[in-house]
Amino acid sequence: MVHGLVTRMVGDGDAVKDLVQEVFVKLYLQLQAGERIEYPKTWLYRVATHGAINHLSRTRKHLAMEEAMHVSEKAGAEQLLERSDRKRQIDRALMKLEERDRLLLVLYADGLSYREMAEIGSIGLSSVGKLLSRAIQKFKKIAQDEGIDVFE
Repeated sequence: MVHGLVTRMVGDGDAVKDLVQEVFVKLYLQLQAGERIEYPKTWLYRVATHGAINHLSRTRKHLAMEEAMHVSEKAGAEQLLERSDRKRQIDRALMKLEERDRLLLVLYADGLSYREMAEIGSIGLSSVGKLLSRAIQKFKKIAQDEGIDVFE
């Protein structure tokens, strides 16, 4: 769950491992401090999302978007060999979306409710549907431009 979200948000294998570890360290520290986490799934997604966005912000200060995509494609020979060509194409198309749009699509694909998406993305609940619809349309356009038929 957390690993999949961070992978789809960041794409870089080493960074994904570090970010996922940070999420669970924060969870451990939170629980050690005796603080109650009312919705653990939502909490994990929110912490993972913020970590991924912060990582992308730091990365973008040093790399152009094309370089970031190139780095994510070189995440590891083993990973690339295991992935199907279609999956790589979809991942590349996702990486071309803005962070919020990518996040909404990933959360939607993971089956989260609008309420959970709103909380994780710090978005008003009434805005989630429209923003998700726009994200889907943007993704369809990118996929079409790339020659990917994602909605078979």
